[in-house]
Amino acid sequence: MQHLDSYIKFTAEKIESEHKDAGVLYVYDPASHTGFSITGVASLLCKKLDGKRTLRSVLGELERELDVTPGVYDEAVRGFLADLEQKQLLKISPSPESAG
Repeated sequence: MQHLDSYIKFTAEKIESEHKDAGVLYVYDPASHTGFSITGVASLLCKKLDGKRTLRSVLGELERELDVTPGVYDEAVRGFLADLEQKQLLKISPSPESAG
């Protein structure tokens, strides 16, 4: 999978909701002035894309949390990240983002 050893940050603005839906992430893309929701495993993935860990590390953590076979989400994640990258909602870097 492309970008496995890259540090990826989900850059859309996360919106706090009064409806604390655990499996839903509400976001706003300032470039397109569009709000949308991300659900399910994609929501969990986006919450973990902080630019401080590699995609490989994030996927491993997600697979362990969900107790699934390693690689089970690879194809879906590849398509989802390609979509986010096309919408310019990811920052992809060869090195981790600083904590500052």
